[in-house]
Amino acid sequence: ATGCPIESLQHAPTPRLLVVAHKRSFMLNFKSLITRTIVGTFSTMTTTTNSKLSAVQHVFVYGSLRPDDDSKMPWTVAAVEGMRGQKGYLPGAMLYKDQYACVVLPTANATNAASVAAATSANNSSDDETTTPKVIGWVLTASDPKEFGQKLEYFDQIEGYQPGGGGLYDRAVANVVLSDPSQCIGTESTATPAAIGEKGQVIQAYVYHRPDCQKHERIPSGDWLQRNRDTTTTD
Repeated sequence: ATGCPIESLQHAPTPRLLVVAHKRSFMLNFKSLITRTIVGTFSTMTTTTNSKLSAVQHVFVYGSLRPDDDSKMPWTVAAVEGMRGQKGYLPGAMLYKDQYACVVLPTANATNAASVAAATSANNSSDDETTTPKVIGWVLTASDPKEFGQKLEYFDQIEGYQPGGGGLYDRAVANVVLSDPSQCIGTESTATPAAIGEKGQVIQAYVYHRPDCQKHERIPSGDWLQRNRDTTTTD
């Protein structure tokens, strides 16, 4: 598959103390956000499905937004509800534990195209998907572009993303490789899982990332579920 450059939509480093304060403040206020969502705010949310947003209809999640996350965050279930998803991985990226899950993408002037090519080549020759650095997660989408735009706004709030900069996470578009289509969520009928694509297929997806996170504790497997649980996390 042909890779495309990572398109960094925002790259605004945030001081660590401000980031932690933002995260804690967000968690304290999230209960009221969930309540408003349940009673109807989500259904009436103003959508931002402009031409740039509608061009990409997938989002890659790897921490507390992945449907199988075990962090017990209050937003996980509501965030993924109604979406279709398939397991996948982000080649060339690194996953760190800095109180919460943080992805660091390749350098600003690099692309993950070479990593995608290497990963898909290894994937075609073996069932082992551990030969290149990657972050494990899920590719999520919605059947309707307007609904996806609303979900993306909701994810932006959860991740503290601000289009003008200065938010908790930055957001970019990157190439993600799909894993086994049997590992999916969401249904097009009452019984049939709705896979997004074939194993090894490359999908462009939004990804929330933190280039300025603390990098003392990398998760070598790239899988948040295999993080060190000896220290306290908030995501």
